[in-house]
Amino acid sequence: MISKTRSDFMPTVISNNVSEKDLISNNWDQFEVKRPLAYYQIKESDLQRPDLLSLRVYKNMNYWFVLYKFNGIMDVWNDLKPGDIIKVPHILDVESWFTTIK
Repeated sequence: MISKTRSDFMPTVISNNVSEKDLISNNWDQFEVKRPLAYYQIKESDLQRPDLLSLRVYKNMNYWFVLYKFNGIMDVWNDLKPGDIIKVPHILDVESWFTTIK
């Protein structure tokens, strides 16, 4: 079992007096795709619910940000529409990335 949470490696920044995790300055350069990618067609029920999208493809709702970053999705409200196809990195590649982050 991986002990890291989905955001414990990300720096915290203050934006508009709110403490947030910085999804831009992180360790994406260490993410390696070693296994074949899967593909997933977006359904209406996936829109604006990245947590449920992650749950559908990974059986874990905590990896939504990997799917979004990997596919260049920046706007949860507008960047996806039904029928869009996204790339899904293998769960073992995602978990391996978590374990190698320094």
